[in-house]
Amino acid sequence: MPTLIGDLRFAFRSMRQSPGFYGLVLAVLGCGIAATVSVFTLVDGVVLKPLPYSDPGRLVTVKAAATKPPFDTNGSFTYTQFEQIRRARDPSKTSP
Repeated sequence: MPTLIGDLRFAFRSMRQSPGFYGLVLAVLGCGIAATVSVFTLVDGVVLKPLPYSDPGRLVTVKAAATKPPFDTNGSFTYTQFEQIRRARDPSKTSP
C-alpha cells in the first residue's frame, strides 16, 4: 500500500510538470476506447445477434439469369418482374 501511494504521488507530480503530454495520452486513450466500443457494437449487431426474422435459415437471394445477349451481369430485376415470376411459379399467390 505505501508503494501505491508513492507511485500515485509521483504520477501527479509528473502530470503537473508536463500537462500537455498527459492530456494527449488521455485523448489517445479515450479515442482508442471509443473505437473499440464502436467496432464491438458493429460486430455485435451484424455478426453475433440473430436476424430479426422467425426463420432466418429460409432467407434467400433471388437473381435473374440472362440467357440471351446482351447479358445482364448484375442479375437484378424489378418488383413487377418478381411478381410475374411468383405468379408463374404458384398461381394461387396474388399481390398483397
